[in-house]
Amino acid sequence: MAPPNFIISPCTPSDLDQMVNVYERAFQNDYLSSFTFPKNAIPTSVKRRWLHNRFLTSLSKPEIRNFKVVDTETGNIAAWSRWGFPHALNEEEKAEKDRKKEREKLEGKKSEWPEGANLELCDLKFGALDRMRNQNVDWENTYGETT
Repeated sequence: MAPPNFIISPCTPSDLDQMVNVYERAFQNDYLSSFTFPKNAIPTSVKRRWLHNRFLTSLSKPEIRNFKVVDTETGNIAAWSRWGFPHALNEEEKAEKDRKKEREKLEGKKSEWPEGANLELCDLKFGALDRMRNQNVDWENTYGETT
C-alpha cells in the first residue's frame, strides 16, 4: 500500500465538525483538561457546541489563520492548527471589540469557557499561558492586537 498523501490548506466553516473531532481526540487523555473541562460537569453536546462556536469565531478573525492537513485518499482532516498573524485592529474593529466586551459584561456572560468548566482552574491554566505569551511576544511591533 502506498503511503498516504496529505495536503495543507485553509480551514473553512464546512470543516468545523472535523476540527472538533480532531481536537477532542488530541486532548481526550490530557490530564489538565480532565480538571479544567470535567466530563462529568460538561455534557458532550455542550462542549462540542462550545468548541464549534470557538473555532467558527477564529475563522472570522483577520489576525488568525486556521490550516488543515487533509488525507487526500479519505478527505478526512488528520490535523489542524491555528496561527496568529500580524494584524493591527482598525478603529472600527477596536470599537466592535469594546462593544462586545461591554455587552457580555452587561449580560453577565462569561462566554470564554463552556458551561460546567472549572473557571478557577481555567483562569489559572490559561491565564498563565496568556501571561507567558504576553511576556515573550512583542505584540505591538510584531503582531498587532490579537486578543
